Amino acid sequence: MIYQIKISLTNIKPEIWRRVYVDPETSLYYLHHIIQIVMGWENYHLYEFQLNRKRYGNRDLLEDGSVFDDRSTPLSYVLTEAKDSITYLYDFGDSWKHSLKLEKISEPGKVLSPKCIDGKLNTPPEDCGGVPGFYHFIEIMSDRKHPEFKSTRKWYGGDYDPEFIDLDAINADLENLEDYIKLYED
Repeated sequence: MIYQIKISLTNIKPEIWRRVYVDPETSLYYLHHIIQIVMGWENYHLYEFQLNRKRYGNRDLLEDGSVFDDRSTPLSYVLTEAKDSITYLYDFGDSWKHSLKLEKISEPGKVLSPKCIDGKLNTPPEDCGGVPGFYHFIEIMSDRKHPEFKSTRKWYGGDYDPEFIDLDAINADLENLEDYIKLYED
């Protein structure tokens, strides 16, 4: 089976989202890395999954014995049927909250998983200050005469295109998921 999941940033309008195919036996740990790739995050911060007051994540990094181990929890354990959802929280300072909704379950056919099949809008830059900071960032970057434009552009590293999404680049990174994960395990 293959899960089709829609990953959406919450509390942001217009909605920033990605649609992915994922094997249901993928661990939540691997799913964390998939989310990092498809959303364009840089994997700098702590994260956790939340479902019905249960938290799943890296127990060592979170230093919390009540957190369930994401490495031993398959996606199929927390999402079992279409319309089920789980929350993914990334960066406890900026608090990027994502909704992961299981849209449908399919027979595998020729689909290689994981794969990003659709999406909309560019992800906020890392460390921009959460939702309020992102809105401020957009305001600055859309007005070249804004007094903070030059410094913000320099901080970001260039121009920011809010419409940008490159599915080919995302999927190239997903094809190398094992190598990507090894970078964070060494």
